[in-house]
Amino acid sequence: MGELALARGERAVASRQYLDAAIALDDPGIARRATLIALLAGDAPTARRAADRWERLAPHDLEAAQYQALLHARAGESAEALQYLLHVADGATGAMVGANLQGITTLLATEPNPWRSATLMAEVAALRPEHPEGWYGAALLAVQADRPAQAVEFATRTLALDPNHLDALFLRARARLLVRPGDGQDALAPLAGFRNAHDAGLRYRFASLLVLAGREAEADALFEDILVNAPDQHDARLARALLALDAGRLDDAETAFHRLLQRHGHVQDALFYLGVLAERRGAYDEAIDWYARVSPDVERWMDAQLGIARAVLRLDGTAAVADFFARLRAEWPDQAGMLRLNEAALLTANGHPRSSLELLDGMNPAKVGHAEFDWQLGLAAAEAGDLERAETAFRRLLENDPENPALQNALGYLLLDADRLAEAGTLLEAAHASAPANADFLDSLGWLRFRQGNLAAARVMLEESWRRRPAPATGLHLLAVLRAAGDDAAALALGDALAERFPETVDELPQD
Repeated sequence: MGELALARGERAVASRQYLDAAIALDDPGIARRATLIALLAGDAPTARRAADRWERLAPHDLEAAQYQALLHARAGESAEALQYLLHVADGATGAMVGANLQGITTLLATEPNPWRSATLMAEVAALRPEHPEGWYGAALLAVQADRPAQAVEFATRTLALDPNHLDALFLRARARLLVRPGDGQDALAPLAGFRNAHDAGLRYRFASLLVLAGREAEADALFEDILVNAPDQHDARLARALLALDAGRLDDAETAFHRLLQRHGHVQDALFYLGVLAERRGAYDEAIDWYARVSPDVERWMDAQLGIARAVLRLDGTAAVADFFARLRAEWPDQAGMLRLNEAALLTANGHPRSSLELLDGMNPAKVGHAEFDWQLGLAAAEAGDLERAETAFRRLLENDPENPALQNALGYLLLDADRLAEAGTLLEAAHASAPANADFLDSLGWLRFRQGNLAAARVMLEESWRRRPAPATGLHLLAVLRAAGDDAAALALGDALAERFPETVDELPQD
């Protein structure tokens, strides 16, 4: 029954049936599958019961301990999660301890809350400090959690234990660049010898750091030189194409993507970005053709479908988008819930939040997971101006995940719009403290400082947010601060940059 339900896309039914089987049978394999299916269905209570059964039937199974850690972490029970992770780390001897720590890193890296994962991995490393694999894992997850200064510290600890850890050397350089974007002199100095290395892969990694340091021309020249000596170094060709795309050199980017297709390198990426390129040119029919060629077997497939939907929206409006997603759901019934959520997200992001709310109102949250549903509901309601409904959705999410900075930022920004500055400040300060290099959190806190009348602090934070990841909202916030501060020259330059980079903001730019 569970397998039949799963084949029909009825994950909730499959989860219940498998739990019944796990309880009735003394088979840890059935309990394991029951745990996995419940997780797939987003059914945390059932997953907990199945995992408990699995652990009782196979008390020495380290995979069961890993999933117990994951479930406790998702429930916000970090102390219990940590004990299970330490049990996994200690479930081996010799070199296998390092392998188990690498496994823990992989497990935590896939979690939806990267900030909690980073904190847990840092605690594991600190409690087993003699293993470089633990510190390296902590450094990796710290980068994911927008904590680059912490990542520098952990990568340095890794290198103290293993001076030949090449990955840690590159990661430390990357983290240093994330601490100070565009300042690559000190960060890149220990790696300068890799610029001319015999290994094309090492040269590629150094060139990627040049991109992060804002030295795009140097990076492009190095990528080109790599390809002269290793024409099938497809990573370098793709990186060069993306550099051209980001710089607006669309013809150069198009040539490079077609070359990848000809050489059968990164084919799915090339197809996807040819769609992005056509969409950027306003050639929406061509964009649809490219996106439609992306295989459903790759992760980019859903992004490609969203690309098609954006083009359809531009060409034919919301009714055509609804028809497009209806056809997708008929073809991929097991993805129906996620496709509805993506349709709602697309409508919200493209100025149709009321249509998004109508779509969400017709959904059963249990089909897609309450967290994902509430997140889209909160975003749509906020864009539609229904602040009370948005606040209810975000608070419901925070009840289950109170230290999630993305949720704190979302609710804090909503309260800021509602002129509830004190409440907003508590949430936005907490979000920024958890992820000090996150551009969105910097933007929100900078806008709070502006609303509080602290122009100097607002400018510092908004300029850093803009430097880390230019976005239309951040640019408009910074423009307001520059004008309020009387810096007309900087305001004029930023206004020109906004109009060129984000034409959709033109109507919001001051006209005087």
